[in-house]
Amino acid sequence: MRTDFSGGQSGLEATFQVRLTPSGGGAAVALGQVAFTPRKTLTAVVPAGLARGTYDVEVVDPAGRSGALARGFRVVTSAENVASFKVDLVEPARAGVPFLVSLSAIDAQGQVVDGFTGDVTATDLTGTVTPGSAGPFALGRLQARFTVTPVTVADALTVADALGRSGTSAPFAVSP
Repeated sequence: MRTDFSGGQSGLEATFQVRLTPSGGGAAVALGQVAFTPRKTLTAVVPAGLARGTYDVEVVDPAGRSGALARGFRVVTSAENVASFKVDLVEPARAGVPFLVSLSAIDAQGQVVDGFTGDVTATDLTGTVTPGSAGPFALGRLQARFTVTPVTVADALTVADALGRSGTSAPFAVSP
C-alpha cells in the first residue's frame, strides 16, 4: 500500500512474492525486487550467500494465490572455483577398445564444482588417446569413453580445461 498524506493520493500496488525453501526442508528465504515483466515472467534477486543446494520455488500472486515448483531452483558453486579435475577409470583399459572414465571438476577442498559446464582436452603417456577432448560437463561431472591404441603396463590420462586447470588419473595398464 502506498499513501501520500501531503498530496492526498494513495493506492494499492499489488506485487508478487517469491520464496525459496530448501528441498530437504528448512526455512524459506524471500527473494527481493520481485517484478512482473511485460513478457509475463517474474524476475527477482536472490540474496547473497544463499547456501548451495536445491530449492523449491513458491510464488504468491497479488490476489494471494500461490503455486510451487518442487526442486525448481539450484544454487551451484561458480566455475571459477575449479582447482583441478579428478580422473577415475570406471572400466579397465584394453588396447583399441573404448573404456569409460569419470571426470569431476573439483575445488581446492576436493568438493565437486557443480557450476562447471565446460570442456576438457585429453592426453595420455602414449600420445594416442582419442578423442582429444570431452564435454560439456553437467553439474561439474562427466562420464566419457576414451581409447588408447597400444598395450602398455603404465599409462595415465590427463585432462585440462582452457584455463590450464588439470588432473591426471592414477597409473593404469592397457591390456591386449
